[in-house]
Amino acid sequence: MKHTVITIARSYGSGGRTLGKKLAEELGIHCYDRELIRMASDESGINEALFGEADEKLRKMPLFRIAKKAYHGEVLPPDSDEFVSNDNLFNYQAKIIREVAKEESCIIIGRCADYVLKDCDYVKSLFFYAPRKDCIERVMQQNGGTKKDIEKKIDTIDKYRADYYKYYTGREWNDARNYDFCLDTTSLSYEKLVQVVKAYLDSWIDINLGDYTSFLATQKYCNDVLLNDNTFYAYTRVVEDYIPSFICLSDKVTSKVALLTVDEVLFAGASPNEDNTSYYLYNESIETDSFLMSSSKLVNGIYYPFALSKNGKVLSDVSGSFLRSVRPVITIIKTALVDGDGTSSNPYKLISN
Repeated sequence: MKHTVITIARSYGSGGRTLGKKLAEELGIHCYDRELIRMASDESGINEALFGEADEKLRKMPLFRIAKKAYHGEVLPPDSDEFVSNDNLFNYQAKIIREVAKEESCIIIGRCADYVLKDCDYVKSLFFYAPRKDCIERVMQQNGGTKKDIEKKIDTIDKYRADYYKYYTGREWNDARNYDFCLDTTSLSYEKLVQVVKAYLDSWIDINLGDYTSFLATQKYCNDVLLNDNTFYAYTRVVEDYIPSFICLSDKVTSKVALLTVDEVLFAGASPNEDNTSYYLYNESIETDSFLMSSSKLVNGIYYPFALSKNGKVLSDVSGSFLRSVRPVITIIKTALVDGDGTSSNPYKLISN
């Protein structure tokens, strides 16, 4: 399964939580619910009980329904007077949601996750609902109770969810325009509902996250492993003489995917002498150094590659024993068609070959 995150909002009695957990089992991914609170507590060092108390405080706030404090993502440090404020507790939960979504395919239930992750193209937001009488019947079957008590509980919980969502997003919780897919859970078993949702997700993944390998051209990439004693010519060229070049002096690797060379990052504005975060290949979200394709030195039979530091400095004495990332390079076939304008709202997409 391609990296996919599913957020679920649901009306009380629609069976949304159960459906989310069964869908996670079907897809073989984790379903996050209230454990996000425990994770936020661990991350912040704030007692887990305070997160529950914050929810109760929000329920009782007179202006809760009309206030709008749309989430912006910043968490406050421990020395702040607002460190354990309701809003900061929410921000810590949102931080955990973003981290989990980035790391793994999963399902996230509630917590305004659809809004927190609204800018992530691998996220699909779902909303499950059902007519009132069906919600009453489902709650009665699962939990028991009188019809009057269940009606009151449905009204209370749905009102709180709508107010909570409005408070932190500025949006209407039950507005279908806020979600990618809305489903009435009436008259279908959980097993059937899972298959309906899975069919929708499969279709979306095929269209938006499909296999793009057919767009990749097999290309010859410069490995430049020509040695001068135990020093590679790339080292002499860019570190000693500081004259990067696109001329490949020796070996080329035939592949569909390769890595950036040391010459390419220098032409892009990286420096062998100092940090530089203003060049166009700099990406603040990359938190580790990145291996480059070019070799630097040969010491005791060990090849030492160049690396690019997270702050834009070329590193020449690096070992493969440390955790580092890679920056893949691909070549798109000439017949590929591209859609979009390159903005965050309309990114470039390969649409045909």
